[in-house]
Amino acid sequence: MPPDSRDRAYHITGLVPLLQTLAGSGIAISLDEDLTELVEKLRAGLDRDNVKCQGEMVISLKIVADINGALDVGLTSKLKLPTRTAPPKERLFVDADGNLTTQNPNRGTMFEGHDLGRRTSAN
Repeated sequence: MPPDSRDRAYHITGLVPLLQTLAGSGIAISLDEDLTELVEKLRAGLDRDNVKCQGEMVISLKIVADINGALDVGLTSKLKLPTRTAPPKERLFVDADGNLTTQNPNRGTMFEGHDLGRRTSAN
């Protein structure tokens, strides 16, 4: 039997199997708790402010090798708890008379001279 095929059941051959292996440890419980906290804070933020809020969970994989060839592998997470995002802004323009308007005075209309049925001050 070639030495490579021995104990193949214990081989971790990529990121997904590594994450599955780590999920069986206490690390996954900590990450689950962080995710639960983030989701709860997002819901509370939406209920309180009734506007869009956002948060972030960053998961880091840390690997430390020792002189004997062993690897210590750990997952950590950092949370950015929800912050209230600014409400949408209204874009306004200043016309030739210095008044605020929702229509860009530097841009023509789709139907020049008609302005979608609105009366202009010249009419």
